[in-house]
Amino acid sequence: MANLTFEHDGKTFANFSEEAALVAGVPAAVVEAAKLADRRKAVSAECRRRIYAVGSAEAQMNVTTLAAAISAKTASSRSAEETAMLATVQESLDWVMAMRARFAELAADPAADFLDDASWPACPQTVIDLYAQF
Repeated sequence: MANLTFEHDGKTFANFSEEAALVAGVPAAVVEAAKLADRRKAVSAECRRRIYAVGSAEAQMNVTTLAAAISAKTASSRSAEETAMLATVQESLDWVMAMRARFAELAADPAADFLDDASWPACPQTVIDLYAQF
């Protein structure tokens, strides 16, 4: 178990183990909240890492810019490739939303293994291929 850093009763408890915090008189509910906050940060970082492993910030900006340019066209004036790209961008957004939903579930469940690939939604290959272009 990692050590915790949190505020309680006007004091900062830095790098305390759960046991040390309880011995110091910190209520169990405060310790549990600190543990949950730490887990939430760790799960968030893992979610972010997985999303950026598919598409870097730069790749995401490039895809967004291209999607905006294509979306500015009328549907009838888009090429088949542009229409397909917009569909893949929607798949990407759907996957990110699924990742965020899973983040919330994993962050709330201390027993869940958020480092296990099986704990996260699989990214569609079409999305991986899209971001690989950028």
